[in-house]
Amino acid sequence: MRRLIQVTQDDDPQKPDFHFRLAELYSEKQRFYFTSARALDQKIFDAPPAQKATLQNQQKGFETTQGKWLLEAVKAYIAATKFKKYERMDEVLFKLAYLLTSVKKEDQAREFFLRLIKDYPNSKYIPDAYLSFAEFYFDKADMDAALKFYEKVEQFPKSSVYPYAVYKKGWCYVNLGDYKTALETFVSVVRMTQEGKTAINASQKQALQKEAKKDIVQGLRPRGRPRQGLGVLPAHGRRPSRPR
Repeated sequence: MRRLIQVTQDDDPQKPDFHFRLAELYSEKQRFYFTSARALDQKIFDAPPAQKATLQNQQKGFETTQGKWLLEAVKAYIAATKFKKYERMDEVLFKLAYLLTSVKKEDQAREFFLRLIKDYPNSKYIPDAYLSFAEFYFDKADMDAALKFYEKVEQFPKSSVYPYAVYKKGWCYVNLGDYKTALETFVSVVRMTQEGKTAINASQKQALQKEAKKDIVQGLRPRGRPRQGLGVLPAHGRRPSRPR
């Protein structure tokens, strides 16, 4: 694919697709080594002292290789973004931003999410872009700004990130001291997942419903720093964490 890119003229309409396909290939390799590294976490924790060093070195090797493929994937996606007339540009921007988010490069990711919002307002990835800004402001403890962006996600009820955005709205209200509205919001999440009115799979639905019920039962008052609630994005298949 790299050789094909080298011999293809920039005005060839297929060239951005070559960059995109190469980025997808690199991204797949990056995910493989990331998963391989994380699969050793529990093994390292459980291993006797004499075996830990070997496993840790193996994990470090996976992480180093993962980082190399990540860099190559980012470079290939960025190369594709230079072809503004590419018909899949919104997908390129989303996948690039999502990849950067997955490795904690949120500042860089938001640049591409913002371009996605501005240039492709009708893209199916717009809810995810809005969610990225909502999460940014939530982590910065700017609940008013976060709430506005979670509400923008709510404009897309068929999106897979919609139920999560509703859930996080509840935690915005908790941190703003509006416990009545927070409770109503968590109840709506439980009802939503029970009635099956979401675009997420069964395991994600179960995790979200479980957290919402637990938040209702355990009480809502924040303790010090802003409480997070479910600290992951269920729609993307990540592991739920407990509320802080």
